[in-house]
Amino acid sequence: MIKNIKDKQFQEGNWALLYDSRYKYFKGKLRTRWLGPYVIERCHDNDSMQIRTIDEEAIPLLVNRH
Repeated sequence: MIKNIKDKQFQEGNWALLYDSRYKYFKGKLRTRWLGPYVIERCHDNDSMQIRTIDEEAIPLLVNRH
């Protein structure tokens, strides 16, 4: 199963969606599990990144790239 996962390299300025893990165990077609879009503001060496909304509003948290 791991062989099917491709390593994605993110760069500053790319757009990304944020996975909302709260809905991981809820079944249903109409529940969205993705938040965004966000713009990657800064990438760190430990595979974390700082994001902001497309309305230029900075979000004060770091997210994991996975």
